[in-house]
Amino acid sequence: MRCAALALFVVVFFAGCSPAPSPSIHLFDEVVLKPRYATGFEVRKKDHTLQVVITSPAGAPRIIHFHSEPARVGCLSTTHLAMFQALGEMARVKAVGYAHLIGDSSLQADMRSHGIVNLTTGDDVDHEMLLSVKPDLMLTYPFNSSGESFYMAQGIPVLPVAEYLEEHPLGRAEWIRLIGLLCGQQEKADSVFKGIERRYATIREKVSLHFNHDMVPGEVMFTSYESGQWYAPPGNSAVALLLRDAGFRYLLADRRAAGN
Repeated sequence: MRCAALALFVVVFFAGCSPAPSPSIHLFDEVVLKPRYATGFEVRKKDHTLQVVITSPAGAPRIIHFHSEPARVGCLSTTHLAMFQALGEMARVKAVGYAHLIGDSSLQADMRSHGIVNLTTGDDVDHEMLLSVKPDLMLTYPFNSSGESFYMAQGIPVLPVAEYLEEHPLGRAEWIRLIGLLCGQQEKADSVFKGIERRYATIREKVSLHFNHDMVPGEVMFTSYESGQWYAPPGNSAVALLLRDAGFRYLLADRRAAGN
């Protein structure tokens, strides 16, 4: 049973509560993608235009419109690549930030075979490199987003991807459905996600029925250390839920917070 419990930790995810869209924002009537677990996005449609509503705990919802599939994509985060890889859409990705930090050998191979360039030098985006590939869409993250004004000034639409803010592990994985829809791969993305959901549920059920708590420490703790301070995720985080579903008792399970 130890294997079943620990297996939940190696499920590959394509890795807070969000406010409802403001009533002052004009939303299209036809909802084409409403996530089951994720709270950070919703997709609507009118005629041939997709309307992506991105919600964030930090501010008002953002609306992004798409009239065609992006042929050339830039990714500011390495976590975005796994979603394109799972959909067989790596050929769309032309650049990624922090490529030197990618440890997955299959992603490294895909980067070489598709000629995907590294967008960053140190912690900064190389604007000349970005303009040389001139993506049709730039996937960013909602923090340290000072470069967004530059992308938009160059006519490059920006889509914030905030899968890391989801409080449910499957909510983080469900962002692949948004990427799949934008790439014209909605059915495949739904299928990939359902597979992840099914495997997660199967392991969780095995843990709940057969797990012996004598196999692991009574309580566990996840922490990180920076500048003299220790940080730990609260009990309403994806990490805490992952630990619970794997059969562990998390030391801070009763804490509630928007961040670590």
